[in-house]
Amino acid sequence: MENMYNLNIERAVLSAIIFDPEIYEEIAAKLSPHDFYLPFHQHVFLSMEELSREEKPIDEEFLRAKLIALGKFDEVAMLDLLSANPISNTAAYLTEIKAKSSKRALATLATEIKKVVIEDDLPAEEVMNLVEKKLYEITQNNTNEDFRESKEITLSMMDEINRLKALGNSKLIGTDTGFKNLNDRTSGFGKGDLVIIAARPAMGKTALVLNMALKAIERNEGVAFFSLEMPAEQLMLRMLSAKTSIPLQALRVGDLRDEQWSQLAAATDDIAKKKLFVDDGGYATIH
Repeated sequence: MENMYNLNIERAVLSAIIFDPEIYEEIAAKLSPHDFYLPFHQHVFLSMEELSREEKPIDEEFLRAKLIALGKFDEVAMLDLLSANPISNTAAYLTEIKAKSSKRALATLATEIKKVVIEDDLPAEEVMNLVEKKLYEITQNNTNEDFRESKEITLSMMDEINRLKALGNSKLIGTDTGFKNLNDRTSGFGKGDLVIIAARPAMGKTALVLNMALKAIERNEGVAFFSLEMPAEQLMLRMLSAKTSIPLQALRVGDLRDEQWSQLAAATDDIAKKKLFVDDGGYATIH
């Protein structure tokens, strides 16, 4: 159980806030009261939150008064907290507290799964929905989406500008689409871009995307493909047709000449070695 919490680290972080209240906002953006293991530490952090909201000093006297008012004051635990050595660089400590909080949440989820499966005897589908929901909540709690400071953004932008400068006068500064004319118009797909390919039904959207994916894996780049309606085997059939130039209908019925069988064998062997991953579960969302 000791790998689920570290009281010294929790005390160090809370002590750092008491000795330097200016860092509270930064820490509060990354931690919540329930991230602390010891109940007293949870109450202390919650009291700090209330003092900050009330625009009162976050110091020993005000904390003591707030905890007494809440009926949560513990003299011994408070002394342990105040005797801890405050730290100046809290980043690593916050990461450790967050990681251990997630471990405890996962352990609690494991116990809950056992209960609903064995004791409550819920249907399998209901259990899986519950697990998915709880796991998503844990994942979200473990993800910090803070505002980014201008210094970090400008440094990141300068790194990107230097990367582009190193490419010289190349028109292709993003991911190669596999189509020269499209590259000329878009300069490639940029990192982090959401690119939507839209058209009426049967206009070739899937064929276009599969060709892009094929070009990418041929450059030994990894591709993750999420299919909401077409099975993975059908997607692979289309990709093999594009790679070998064998008509799709001929592949579907297996009506191939001897040389086409050789082409197909070589293509399947080549694609099997590439970093292509397909999720055809049909339940993926943009989130």
